[in-house]
Amino acid sequence: MKILRRSIVSLLASVTLALAGAGSTQAASVNGSFEDGSFTGWTTAGSTGIASAAFGVTPSSGNFQALATNASGSLATSSVESFLDLSAGTLNALSATTPGANQPFEGSAFQQTLTVNAGDVISFSYSFLTDETTPDPSFNDFAFYSFNGAAFLLADTNAVFQPSASPFTQETGYRTVSFTVTAAGTYSLGFGVLDNSDPGGDSGLLIDNVQAVSIPEPSPLIGLIGLSLTGGVIVIRRRNAARAD
Repeated sequence: MKILRRSIVSLLASVTLALAGAGSTQAASVNGSFEDGSFTGWTTAGSTGIASAAFGVTPSSGNFQALATNASGSLATSSVESFLDLSAGTLNALSATTPGANQPFEGSAFQQTLTVNAGDVISFSYSFLTDETTPDPSFNDFAFYSFNGAAFLLADTNAVFQPSASPFTQETGYRTVSFTVTAAGTYSLGFGVLDNSDPGGDSGLLIDNVQAVSIPEPSPLIGLIGLSLTGGVIVIRRRNAARAD
């Protein structure tokens, strides 16, 4: 009996170690928090830069954050689409889902190529900043992210804002977005901000803490240990029942 109990304790310890080894691990994301103070691992288009807390916004992680604006140096919307491998008209269609449904005409973006597995979770933090009057559907600048040939709205001038200590008058503050990859592959993850209707009233997008996390399937060892534990418990119960008789 003592030997059997010791075996079960040993198996329980093995289960603990196996579960610890099956935890989440970091997938292939490079410089996701921009902590080298540059866009290493990323490509950029238009008006972009790396900012510290001196910008007036504290990074959500570490000491640096990435910034894209629709100010001087921005590119035409069609150029932003091409840079992000989006079909022509994708960003116009995204703008059409916002109040005012105006056509964006210039902006900036940055992107990174990720190789991920099905079930991996991609997450990031963002803050949208603007000098536009809010809310104002006539000049509805907006920020977005792109993945696998599609674009998704992050915020526009109809979001909830707070005063900003940055060069922009208002900001949403950092918020977090996460989504699960449904199919393994190599994808472009991009971020951008566009100017809508007028060249005045600039807007910006801060991005930080970009992560791609893999959650591997449990090791087959765990299943085998589970079967061994079940067998051990059955043996103990049978012996206890026999003694009771």
